[in-house]
Amino acid sequence: MPDTPKRILIVTGELVPFHYGGIGTQFKSLAELLRRHGHHVSFLSRKPEKYDADVYRAHYGDTPVFFVDQPPAYDWPPDPFVYAAEVARRFDIIRDQVRPDLVICADFYAEGLFLLLRAGSGTYQDTEFLLTTQGMNYEVISVREGGVTGAPSIMNFPHIRMLLAMEDLCVHLAPRIVSCSSVTWREIEQRLGIDKPARVIPNLVDPGLFSPKEGPRESPREPLILFVGRLDRMKGTDLLLKAYFEIAERM
Repeated sequence: MPDTPKRILIVTGELVPFHYGGIGTQFKSLAELLRRHGHHVSFLSRKPEKYDADVYRAHYGDTPVFFVDQPPAYDWPPDPFVYAAEVARRFDIIRDQVRPDLVICADFYAEGLFLLLRAGSGTYQDTEFLLTTQGMNYEVISVREGGVTGAPSIMNFPHIRMLLAMEDLCVHLAPRIVSCSSVTWREIEQRLGIDKPARVIPNLVDPGLFSPKEGPRESPREPLILFVGRLDRMKGTDLLLKAYFEIAERM
């Protein structure tokens, strides 16, 4: 048990197993790790369409989850802006009940934007805020559109431009930042022209989700490399292969 257990609230739009995504699996693994070290963890999440309380408990045990009300659809502002406002509104409702020492949110889709804005103005003086960089939409779109020449970019669409600005603002506002890799953070720093400290902590892997079935192998000492993600450039498979061949040459 830690000397001073913390009350930690994780803000996530992806809730495993109802939605499988990098952020959802990372936050599920993180919650389990923090609980093992004696901290009290809870979630503030978008309610999945087919949410089942029994299925949730099978994966998360007695970890509390609070759901954000689904905001009404507007032509403008776009959904990410309205949803981020609903996250902050719901946070204010549950704040006295949860009493979080630390709030963790991801850069993707800028769900914590209004929380960070209000925290910066001194509204939540008893709570620290941490932003994890899991892959911002600018980098996602840049990779997906990188091989297409002459085609109009969706970055010029008004709702995408607002989303990108929201995510960038989260990075500027966040008092503490964690990046899954130095490459990821260096790319964001260079694009935004900033020089902010960030702690590099690789993403976790949940053994309960990604455990290979036991069975005979050619050699008990045969090394195993596990890549979790889509096999495309956006997920860094090119970097994995490059690193593999560099290591193979040394061996």
